[in-house]
Amino acid sequence: MLKVLHIIPSVFNYFDDIRTAAFGLVDTLQTAGVEADVFTLQYGSAAAAPSVQEEVKEATPKAGRTYKGQLNIKTAVESFADYDIVHLHAPFFGAAGKLLAWKQAHPEIPLVVTCHRRMVTPDFLSLFLKLYSLYYLPKIFMIGDLITVPSIAKFQAYFGASFKKYKDKIMEIDDSSSFLGQDVSTSPDGTKLKPDERLALKYIMVYNEIVSNS
Repeated sequence: MLKVLHIIPSVFNYFDDIRTAAFGLVDTLQTAGVEADVFTLQYGSAAAAPSVQEEVKEATPKAGRTYKGQLNIKTAVESFADYDIVHLHAPFFGAAGKLLAWKQAHPEIPLVVTCHRRMVTPDFLSLFLKLYSLYYLPKIFMIGDLITVPSIAKFQAYFGASFKKYKDKIMEIDDSSSFLGQDVSTSPDGTKLKPDERLALKYIMVYNEIVSNS
């Protein structure tokens, strides 16, 4: 059974949509037989709103997942070697330097980075988060093994000329019924798949390919 650790941003409320999408993917992956655990960046710190902490704690036992969010980042990084794949959901805030150092020290463990969207700036603090993303994400992209995005066109528009640095490792993964020339609208037993199930199936295909080539 594949073991995948998902690193999910949870600080403040700027990443609510990413957190929701990532936890939804984790749930569906587990239903499909993938051992998908979770570490949320900044969970349990003063930076994480109490409502966010409660939401994450409430979701965890329902999904039956192992939740590593109460570990400090140093302890969490030490556990990365227990997984076949580490899957980072971006943009994010916190621990980027430690994540980079971990990957440099452990190139044999595949790092998948999903860039859900660009960093929006409705206020001053989010402008700081955007600058953080613009500084660290390119470094993360360069060292990652695969970048997945819901739309390559939007990703290219966001990163502009630097897009060409990553184009050989970018893959578009959405919840549509086709993927890499294959029909993924149904399961092997003929059951019609829901959009979230199609998305999870695509990631399972990608995970298996990465692990087999690593």
